[in-house]
Amino acid sequence: MSVTGCSNKSAHDSHEESCPNHNPSVCLTSLAELSIDNLREQNYSASLQLLERVKPAPQAGVETVLASYLSDGLRIYTRIDIPTAPPPADGYPVVIFAHGWIGIDKAPNYHFGLDKDSLYGELVNDLAGDGFIVLSPGYRGHGTIQGEAAAGLEYMRAWDNGSYLSPSFYAIDTVNLFAALPSLSETEWQFEAGSAPHLDLNKVNLMGHSQGGDVVLTALAITGNNPGTPEFHAASIWAGNVADKFTQANTFGPMGTTAQAFLAGDGSWTGTATGDNGTVNPDFIFGFPPNWIGNPDPKAGNWTWQYQSWPTPSVKQALENKYQQMYDTINQHVLDITDAKFQIRRNSDGKLETIHDVRVTKALNKTSAYPKLRHISTPLALHFSDRDYYSLPVWNQRIQTTLRARGDRAYAFEYPGTTHGLKVSEKKWFSPAGTISGVPCAIARDNLLFTGKDPQQYSCKSAESKTKDLP
Repeated sequence: MSVTGCSNKSAHDSHEESCPNHNPSVCLTSLAELSIDNLREQNYSASLQLLERVKPAPQAGVETVLASYLSDGLRIYTRIDIPTAPPPADGYPVVIFAHGWIGIDKAPNYHFGLDKDSLYGELVNDLAGDGFIVLSPGYRGHGTIQGEAAAGLEYMRAWDNGSYLSPSFYAIDTVNLFAALPSLSETEWQFEAGSAPHLDLNKVNLMGHSQGGDVVLTALAITGNNPGTPEFHAASIWAGNVADKFTQANTFGPMGTTAQAFLAGDGSWTGTATGDNGTVNPDFIFGFPPNWIGNPDPKAGNWTWQYQSWPTPSVKQALENKYQQMYDTINQHVLDITDAKFQIRRNSDGKLETIHDVRVTKALNKTSAYPKLRHISTPLALHFSDRDYYSLPVWNQRIQTTLRARGDRAYAFEYPGTTHGLKVSEKKWFSPAGTISGVPCAIARDNLLFTGKDPQQYSCKSAESKTKDLP
């Protein structure tokens, strides 16, 4: 699939000066190009080219290779983990893993979870060890293999920001990889197992973490009940950025830049909007900042470095900063929108509200798979913490409610006290005594879901073994 850029300058004379100065290859004629409906109409195809084996492999019993494929004409990379044990009669089941936000500075050095002690390394190794072929795409702009960086870094410069549109491009890369799967069985590469792997193309599952949750929802909306694409067997989202673009901006912008977003009305931290003296913060967003903070309460000790981490004085200013970034991106890179503006004000109830340009509102709402979840019927598990502002419980619960109301299979699993990686924080204010890591439990539940079973069969009574409670 390829989105059209602004190379046809004669059709857009008014943009001849602005577009070339802002990456003409990534300009969009209209945001409609990234709408779910438009992405469903595109053709997706690719072929995998295997580049090198990883030596030594991250774990015994699994062969790991690095490969490339074309998406939107861009050469990008994926890690592939292949069990060496004989496949089931129908072939190995498959998982495509959509990683979270890396950032433009670190993207060229993205290492595809090959650090086995990382969360992504742990997830991929566990799935491959359980008999799945696992493909971990880097997306455009991510990773360097044999000295050549993945193409597409210009897309990150343009879109991997407050527009919250980069997951749409990454979903394109993910669906093209899905379309490339048959080529893996047809490759002339001689695997250590003796021949090219046999894949069960009826059991191709999709999994994502953090920003990868937006990628997963978008990819499911593209492929769901779409005769022009293959359809995923099941999907799982861990701590996913699953809300619409405006809700993400309203949450992530303030929570990441101003302490006012998580403090009570008296300037202390109570985990709620209400201070010990009863004062309410009208601009409160969510009670838990990131788990790495030493102490979330400014009144409890030395907060010098915390003030440096949250330098913005107010939620209102944080929203203005975030939406200015969104609108600058759209005004610079979308050819049918110019001079779009927004306004942040207080309503009659004293709450902040953003008045958006109607062109931006209509277009961005059509790029999001949430909250209506149109076209999505794939069985879906959602794993999340009760204190992670990147994946608020209400977002995940709403997805489950919406899908179940239509008769679809959806499961919302909450892991109290855990971090954005579903692990236990060393900070007791974040993960109280008795908190259990959600990682082994979530992996076990996904293993069931991806093999056609009910993930609710796993009771999650302990984290001692991911197979302890399996029926």
